[in-house]
Amino acid sequence: PKDGLPFLWRRPADGARAAERGSVTHRKAGRPRKGLVTFPPLQVELVGVEPAAAEGRADRPDVYIDIRLASKAYRFVAAVRVQTTPKSFREALDRIERAAAARERRPMIVTPYLSPERLNELEERGISGVDLSGNGIVVIPGEMFVRRTGEPNRFPTGRRIP
Repeated sequence: PKDGLPFLWRRPADGARAAERGSVTHRKAGRPRKGLVTFPPLQVELVGVEPAAAEGRADRPDVYIDIRLASKAYRFVAAVRVQTTPKSFREALDRIERAAAARERRPMIVTPYLSPERLNELEERGISGVDLSGNGIVVIPGEMFVRRTGEPNRFPTGRRIP
């Protein structure tokens, strides 16, 4: 799929798309969407999808995500990448930093796998990231720093990326 979202989360039961409504789609209260992104003890929840009409804008996030710990929620804007090369990874980080600054939110990237090197890069830049393999880093300056690594890549491509 073009946007990679079905790969990460189930769509709403009514099949509604943000592009059809022309605004960000938000989940209904009390109905969190559960998907493949897990990061215990934190809960990762998709809360919105950016409209397709915003495509091409340099500061556009793909989704809005809440990270929850107990009763506290932190909102992030996130770039979703199904596959990344080192160059496209850095470009996604640059883009999501701009999107986060424009919306006064925290930046995040979501991918199938974050290697220890990519986690180090995220940490150096103060950007959060989670993967579908169970690795990630969540950075909330002055409040929370969670880093988990060591889980193998559950989605290898079978070829080495330079």
